[in-house]
Amino acid sequence: MENQTALIKIQMRNPRFTPLLILCFTLHGYLIPAPPPVIRSVHITGNTAFGQDDLTGRMSLRVGAGFSPGRLSRDSTMLILLYQSAGYYFARITPAVSFSPDSTRVDVSIGIDEGRQLYVDTLVLNGCHAFSGEEALGAFSTKPKSVFMTDRLEQDIKRLVLKYENAGYPFASIEVGNIAVDSSAEGGVSVILNVEEGKEVTIDEIRIRGNTQTRPDVIVRETRIRPHEVFNEDKVEKIPALLRATNLFSSVQEPQVFIDSAGGGLLITLTEQNTNTFDGIVGYSPASDISGSGAVSGYAHVTMGNLFGTARRLDVLWLRDGRGAQEINLAYREPWLFGFPLSASGVFHERQQDSTYVQRTVEGHLDLAALASLSIGGFITHTFVIPSTTIVSQPVQSSRNLSFGLNLQYDNRDDILSPMSGALYRTVYQIGTKKIFSYIPPNQTTSVQSVMIDAEMYKSVAGNQVAALGVHGRQIIGSQLQTTDYFRFGGATTLRGYNENQFAGTRVAWTNAEYRFLLERHSYFFPLFDMGFVYLPGDAATGSSSTQLFRYGYGIGVRLDSPLGNIGVTIAFGKGDSFRQGKLHVSLMNSF
Repeated sequence: MENQTALIKIQMRNPRFTPLLILCFTLHGYLIPAPPPVIRSVHITGNTAFGQDDLTGRMSLRVGAGFSPGRLSRDSTMLILLYQSAGYYFARITPAVSFSPDSTRVDVSIGIDEGRQLYVDTLVLNGCHAFSGEEALGAFSTKPKSVFMTDRLEQDIKRLVLKYENAGYPFASIEVGNIAVDSSAEGGVSVILNVEEGKEVTIDEIRIRGNTQTRPDVIVRETRIRPHEVFNEDKVEKIPALLRATNLFSSVQEPQVFIDSAGGGLLITLTEQNTNTFDGIVGYSPASDISGSGAVSGYAHVTMGNLFGTARRLDVLWLRDGRGAQEINLAYREPWLFGFPLSASGVFHERQQDSTYVQRTVEGHLDLAALASLSIGGFITHTFVIPSTTIVSQPVQSSRNLSFGLNLQYDNRDDILSPMSGALYRTVYQIGTKKIFSYIPPNQTTSVQSVMIDAEMYKSVAGNQVAALGVHGRQIIGSQLQTTDYFRFGGATTLRGYNENQFAGTRVAWTNAEYRFLLERHSYFFPLFDMGFVYLPGDAATGSSSTQLFRYGYGIGVRLDSPLGNIGVTIAFGKGDSFRQGKLHVSLMNSF
């Protein structure tokens, strides 16, 4: 009010401003548009095929919303298409509007003339020789006496084309020759389809383009296409996924069909990637008190993933947990035994626990790659525990464990190093017999069972953000378990914020959660939060009771691509840790 009074005073003192003020107030009504009228009601009449709620639920015009002619036009078109999709090709829509006297409210009326529903009278297929009429049209939803729908006819045509492609006719095509509508009251639709089958193709040759290290026959066997096999579109479409699952190629293009004087074939263009990798981690755990000293841990993993271009694989792993224990693991994998997608693996593992004992394990595996992302297998394991002869009071006894197991793995991650989507699931069940060699006979024999579950999930939350969650669990059951049978976890790859292999028990579980902010495809920074649980049974001989612990870890990390490889740095804190007690890990992953 004070501003208005001041304006009036200025106007009175300066009469020459009066025309300008009048012009401003006049233009104000034209420059600021009036709000759209509010829809007071929507009435639909003449509808029988669809209910009132079904139609109004699909419309953008709703009671209480603003009205616009454009929205009314779009809703009318939508209703026409809806009726046509149900076979009412003669449907007509008549919209009308009625405004209130002050034009602030409007009533919308839509009249519908549904017309008659069209049915199929005849369906004729010309040029079909590879299949009988019953075989070709048996899967059609469009058939005589059925309601005629264009969407349904299009899907039927696509299915028939795929049927041809899977039967060896990759160049088959089907066109609509004619659709005739009988205008009589009871008349229907006559449909004529023309088929151009093309030449039947057998795959007599597979040409590979882009390989420099991998042998062509190794690539061909991964396609699972036999020589002179009839072309099958479903099998050809699976070839890129099968080849990418080998982790030998960074990209695989869709196979191209060709025909020459020697017969038919496929051309596969791909790009190889480095299959030899080095993955190393160095960790530092500060001392728990001022008088103590920190511990350095190390991890090194070398993989030769395509030996001599044959997809054979060799793995060498070394681990030191910083507390006097170290492990070594050697593994070799031979793929495609006897011409089947069956691989055989041998594993040797040794853990030396300071000067207390040595544990050696020998494993043999057979795995079947049932699908590109699914494999199942079985294995046999023989484990020896050899106590030190220099310790008078042995904490563990000499033992031998022979066991058999089954494993299943599903992996559809879109990338191994930095997935943005997909999941990895692995479960292992093992049962065996353990024999303990006592100093005082008789020796003891007992049954041992174990199960291991690992699941990792990746979800792209935004354009450059990924949520990653891992869930892991282990359990072993037996009457004569000792430290060498326990599952160990803690450290850089399990429960971060704690020392390597700090926890051990018969039941353990941990989770790893990260929220990644991507800088590039393989570069990102992330906060992390891990949780872990461990259960340790009591010992009647020593009088100790069972214990269970719950711990959590948190921190931040970063992974960056560099000329040296992919470098990762994390700092994590355990429950109750001060800043100086953070566990630092630096990792390097390089392909060569």
